Amino acid sequence: MKQEPEFQRQHKVSQVYLKQFGYEKDGEYWLSVYKTGKKETENVRISDFTKETNIFDIPFKDSELKRHFENLSNKIETRYRTVISNLHNQKRLTPKDKDVLNHFVANLMCRTNPFRSFIDSLLRHSDTRDKFITEITMFSNNEEETKEFLSLFKKDFQLNVAIGDTMNHLVNVFRSFNKVIMRQEVEGWLTTDSPVHIDK
Repeated sequence: MKQEPEFQRQHKVSQVYLKQFGYEKDGEYWLSVYKTGKKETENVRISDFTKETNIFDIPFKDSELKRHFENLSNKIETRYRTVISNLHNQKRLTPKDKDVLNHFVANLMCRTNPFRSFIDSLLRHSDTRDKFITEITMFSNNEEETKEFLSLFKKDFQLNVAIGDTMNHLVNVFRSFNKVIMRQEVEGWLTTDSPVHIDK
């Protein structure tokens, strides 16, 4: 069994996703990035963009449990390439492709700063905590077990513990959505470090 490093640089935005918006140079993929408040763009390696050390880790000694969300994210990412290829070649989404997108979009949301901050704030406040846990366990019927399990961890770790249940909940919600795929007609397409937009 391969030994996981103690410190792992983890991406908040999937590299597989970002490559669709970047360019290749000397065997590496790069992005042109505009940071709010700056006057010009800069070019950064996709492999370095939105990386943070152990950001998704859960406080377990067992490396498989500790890196569960990161490992799950990697599995989901590898399937995304097939969806893009199928869209390009077949001009349609198969039922399997739709479910990969359900997982991929939920995963993107659960990795980005604004959504993680939102979930963290719900977990930290007593007036929203129980309602949030009720919401994310509505499809699994394990509300009480989830509450008990979360209570075993310090507040700083509860976000990463709850993010798996949150992602599973979003996948189930997204399964009821109709999907609309838009085709770009011009060269160049923009994205952000929080690529899933929720229209409230």
